[in-house]
Amino acid sequence: MLHKILLLHNEYHYRGGETSYVYAQKNLLLSRGHEVVLLEKHNDQINQKSLKDLWYSGINSVWSVPAQAEMRSHIKNILPQIVHIHNFFPLWSPAIHQAIKQQGIPTVQHIHNYRLGCLNALLLRNSQVCELCIGKNPWRGLVYRCYRNSLPASLAVWLMLTFNRWRKTWQRDVDLFIVPSRFTLHKLVEIGLPADKMRVLPNFVPVPQIQHSPPPNEPVFLFVGRLSAEKGIMNLLEIWHRLHESSWQLKLVGDGELLTAVQAYIAEHQLDNIKLLGRQTWQTVQEEITKSSAIILPSICYETFGLAVAEAFALGRPALVSNHGALAEPVQEGETGFCLPYHQLDQWVEQIRWCGNNLCKLAEMGSRAKNFYMQNFTPEAHYSQLMRIYGELT
Repeated sequence: MLHKILLLHNEYHYRGGETSYVYAQKNLLLSRGHEVVLLEKHNDQINQKSLKDLWYSGINSVWSVPAQAEMRSHIKNILPQIVHIHNFFPLWSPAIHQAIKQQGIPTVQHIHNYRLGCLNALLLRNSQVCELCIGKNPWRGLVYRCYRNSLPASLAVWLMLTFNRWRKTWQRDVDLFIVPSRFTLHKLVEIGLPADKMRVLPNFVPVPQIQHSPPPNEPVFLFVGRLSAEKGIMNLLEIWHRLHESSWQLKLVGDGELLTAVQAYIAEHQLDNIKLLGRQTWQTVQEEITKSSAIILPSICYETFGLAVAEAFALGRPALVSNHGALAEPVQEGETGFCLPYHQLDQWVEQIRWCGNNLCKLAEMGSRAKNFYMQNFTPEAHYSQLMRIYGELT
């Protein structure tokens, strides 16, 4: 059994699902008797108003000698049996991989996005999927200023990617990569990562403590996510407008840059059966899932994992999702939900109408979705798969 595991993470300015997963994984390992050390850097350390600090951070994101020396010291003091790296950008930098390798410690790099092949890490440009840089040098990201809409910031990411491709950091200094879905694995292999080092490990959802309740008697659909263009929120509003089912409900859980546009659309089209719930706690999200007939996620972007799908399945609710990216992976067509082209809005309208008129069949799908969750997305399933991956290296 592994007794000491070192986790590494670089937290963003705004805490998101990636950081939540890191803490959930730490707690899961601790609950199974492992000694876990979590080392973090936080992007709040970067002074956004200082050009000197921004320049220094940009250069160090390519290859940070100070972070490398710090890592050597941590390894000697902690003496881990394995190092599990999550986000290393920008403050740790890829230099830490070499430092760990030189100490003879097995290294796992967990990948949560497409950063190693895309400057903005999303394979997204102008709110549409963009694959211009897949399998190529990502210089096009400089042209379009894909990282923070800034040429200097984009240059720093481009240098990091180009330099570490040139020195073969990912081939030489990483023992295994963990990705949350098969779709993400295939995209990263297309980008250029070694296929033989890739392992799929879906995220997990804690077993809900909320009391199980039957679906509502009237159609209620739920969206959970950011109110942003890549999540397809404006398409969803147009779908709902075309549906013309005034007695049915659509609830939107989340916040984002399109909140004002969403409010304006709802008011303009007098969609009184749409409820904006804003950002909510996990407990409230669970409650809203149990009050719904199904969740709807018409994402435009390539999701790396469908966490909201797993959460819905855990509570016995099916999902209607876009048929690309990782969202579609757990959804068995007509069994645990439906997969639809994100841009074919009339297909969404008809599928939602079928669901609303067949609530009994939808409930049966929800039961099958719960079974799928129990087999694939529980903490126990996650831990078992993680130990198998660790076992390849220790």
